Amino acid sequence: MRFESVGVVGAGNIGIGVVTDLVMHGINAIAVDISESQLEIAREEVLQNVHVAPLVSKTLPRVSKDEAAKRMVFSTDLGAVAGCNFIIENVTEDWSIKKPVYEKLDRIVPPEICFGANTSCISITQIAGATRRPENVIGVHFMNPVHLKPTVEVIRGLRTSDCAVDTLQELTTALKKETIIVEDFPGFVSNRISHVFMNEAAFTL
Repeated sequence: MRFESVGVVGAGNIGIGVVTDLVMHGINAIAVDISESQLEIAREEVLQNVHVAPLVSKTLPRVSKDEAAKRMVFSTDLGAVAGCNFIIENVTEDWSIKKPVYEKLDRIVPPEICFGANTSCISITQIAGATRRPENVIGVHFMNPVHLKPTVEVIRGLRTSDCAVDTLQELTTALKKETIIVEDFPGFVSNRISHVFMNEAAFTL
């Protein structure tokens, strides 16, 4: 499919990286956050990232700030993402906050649209249960900084469909990223392994 626009819910550090990656690869991004001030910060950081990123990595496309600005919309209205081809959720890792976001997204976004849950610890199956489209909910764990990392951890929930996996892989391919598909269990793979290293470092100290 052609990704004309992708909704990015949550414009914090990871959300900023996701928007940067999208606009650098020619995909329109609609970013939503509850804070006007955070949206302004996000806009400025994305434009700065677009300017600096090609100097850090020669493989990244060169996009002018004017081009990037034309591909971005920032809003405090969650309804702004209703017409997007894919939704990437990046809100804080607190189920009491995430759950109502998914319930509202489920009401305003067409049922065939996939939700990518950008989480490092919350069960994708649990997230999917907050919607009426569990087959179209998939985990997408972007590494930080998103636009400089070539790999994405993709997590299948118990009811995630092959179609959702294929759709997400089309998007990550458009972003020139490799996907590593894992199952839905605590910490997934990257965090499960990294925390072993952290614990060993603490024990050693």
